[in-house]
Amino acid sequence: MRGKLRVCQIIEATTGGAKRHVVDLATHLNADRFDTTVICSTLRDKSFQNDIAVMRNTGIEVAVIQMTRHISPLRDIASLIKILRFLKRGKFDVVHTHSSKAGFLGRLAATLAGVPRVVHTPHVFAFQMNVPRTFRYFYLVCERIAARFCHIIICVCENERQTAIADGLCNASKLVVVANGIEPLSPKQNELLEEQKTFSIEPNELVVSAVGRLAVQKGHHYLLLAAAHIVKNEKNVKFLIAGEGNQRKQLEETAKNLGIESHCLFPGGNTDTASLFHVSDLIVFPSLWEAVPYALLEAMSAGKAVIAFNVGGLSEVITPDSGVLVPPKDDRALALAISNLLADKPRRDRMGKAARDIVAQQYNLQNMINRTAAIYSG
Repeated sequence: MRGKLRVCQIIEATTGGAKRHVVDLATHLNADRFDTTVICSTLRDKSFQNDIAVMRNTGIEVAVIQMTRHISPLRDIASLIKILRFLKRGKFDVVHTHSSKAGFLGRLAATLAGVPRVVHTPHVFAFQMNVPRTFRYFYLVCERIAARFCHIIICVCENERQTAIADGLCNASKLVVVANGIEPLSPKQNELLEEQKTFSIEPNELVVSAVGRLAVQKGHHYLLLAAAHIVKNEKNVKFLIAGEGNQRKQLEETAKNLGIESHCLFPGGNTDTASLFHVSDLIVFPSLWEAVPYALLEAMSAGKAVIAFNVGGLSEVITPDSGVLVPPKDDRALALAISNLLADKPRRDRMGKAARDIVAQQYNLQNMINRTAAIYSG
C-alpha cells in the first residue's frame, strides 16, 4: 500500500491571498494521505508568526528560511542553497511553490533536489502588475525560465491561464485552473446597532465598504474620487476603507483634500470583516490588478452585492446578477454604479442572494482542497 505523500509548500509572500491559500492547504489537506511541511519567510510580514503557530499546533512542520521580496543576488543564492538542502533532507514527493520569489527559488531548488512532482501557483504573475515595461519583460523572462522547472502551474482563474498562454509562459498543457475557495459565511442577523456604533455609523446612513491592503494595487484612490462625486448629491453615505498598508496616510490625506474626510473611515487592519459586511450596504473592489481575491468571495458569501473594476479574474466571479463591473480607473463610472445601487435596495438584496449562491456552488474550500490534492497525486 502506498504511504503518505510528503508535500512541501514554499512561500515568501506571506500576506493577503497567497498566505491564506497556503495556510488553508496546509491545515485542510487530508492528514491520512499527505504529510505536509511548510517553508516560509517572515521578512515580509512579522504577523505571519501567528499563522506559523496555528500550523504547528495542528502538527505541521514549519521551517523558516528567509527570502527577500526584491531581487538580491547574494541573499537569493543563500536562500536557494538553504531550500535545496532542506528539500534533499526531506525527500519530498511534491513541492508546491507560491508567488514570484518563492516560485523561482523553490522550483529551481526542487528540480535540483530531484523532487518527482513540482507545482506552482502564481497568485497573479509579477509581469501582470503595474510595473515599467522593462521590469515587466524581465519578470516575464524569469517566469518563462521557472516554468521549465515545474510540472503543473495552478492558476486561480481562467484569466490568469489565458494570460500565461498569451505571453508564451509555457505549453498550455502545463496550466490548470483551480479556483480559490472559502468556507461559507453565514449572514449575521443580530447586533447591528452595536456594530454601527463600533464603526461610528448612524442607523440611517448608507455604508459603502472596501476591504484589502492599503496599497496601490487595491485602487482605493479611485474609490475616494468616486466618493467625492457621490457626496455632492448624497450626504447620508459613509465609506469604510478597512485594511492597513503603506498607502494609509496618503489616502487619509486625499480624503481630506477632497473635502470628504467626514464621510470616510479607516478602521484599520484588524477589523472584524463579518461585522463590517453586516453594517455595509455595498462592497467595492477597485483593484487595478487581481486574480480572485478572498475578500471578494467573503463579501459575496456574506450576501452582499459587489462593485469592482473589470480586471483579472473578477469577471469570472461577478455576474450581472450578483454585482456590477466598471472600467478600471474610471472613478465617474464607479460613482454612478455605487449611486445606482445605493438607491435600489431590492436590487442590492437580489444581487446579494445571487452572490451568496455563486460562492457556495463554485468557490467552495473543500473543492479547492480536493482538486489540489488530485494534482499532487498525479
